[in-house]
Amino acid sequence: MVYNGTDAWEWASSSNTATHYRVSRDQRKPPPSGKLPADLPRTPQEAANRILALVDPTTSVGTDGGAVVAGHRAYELVLTPKDTASLVSQVRIAIDGTAHVPTRVQVFAKGHDKAAFEIGFTQVSFTRPDDGVFRFTPPPGAKITEGDPDRAAGTPTGPARPAAPRPVVIGKGWTSVLVARMPADSAPAQRGPSDPAKPGRPDGGQAGIGAFLDKLPQVHGSFGTGRVLQSRLFSVLLLDDGRVLVGPVSPDRLIAAAADPAAALK
Repeated sequence: MVYNGTDAWEWASSSNTATHYRVSRDQRKPPPSGKLPADLPRTPQEAANRILALVDPTTSVGTDGGAVVAGHRAYELVLTPKDTASLVSQVRIAIDGTAHVPTRVQVFAKGHDKAAFEIGFTQVSFTRPDDGVFRFTPPPGAKITEGDPDRAAGTPTGPARPAAPRPVVIGKGWTSVLVARMPADSAPAQRGPSDPAKPGRPDGGQAGIGAFLDKLPQVHGSFGTGRVLQSRLFSVLLLDDGRVLVGPVSPDRLIAAAADPAAALK
């Protein structure tokens, strides 16, 4: 992806094809590639900004001056949750000692010395790049098409879907739990024991998802029935009614949040 001013190019070297988008100044959003979530932080700066926005009385902040990132000495901001119920033990944000910009973000899970999540530079130069770096010229023989400017601007072109209930956040700080409802077309198809998925049937493509969910621990409560998935940094509770709860907490916290009236998403 090359994005420069009002021109955006989507280039595929494997097929020698390029799609060009021309957008106005007020539509300066890169065209979606379909490979990464739109809200995923793409640089240490973006990741650091999101984490620092969460710093409040729930967080202890310290410093450490012994880091080296991409061959440059750096100091680190060390963020530690005060609530011990969080699965996150520490977040370390490396700040370059000369340029004073974030160059690495690491998130550590409780009981682990190796970062569970890390985004950072392996090589960095603070010299301003030449403007020509951002000019894209398709190679000879490339097939070039003009893309839909609405797609480049992130404007939906299909029929509008019914509005889903707005997600809610239960709790605060490092033990917050997000409650949302999955779109109907992305939730695993519900079927009875006498109606298994078969190859070629519309629900056959979701058989793998259903088999995976069936292996997860099942929980019950006033909220109904659900399945629990736990990792080092966060837990996920998938309810049979289509709701999903996720947070950097133990499954027990998610189960308690699911019983909260605010989690009903009415």
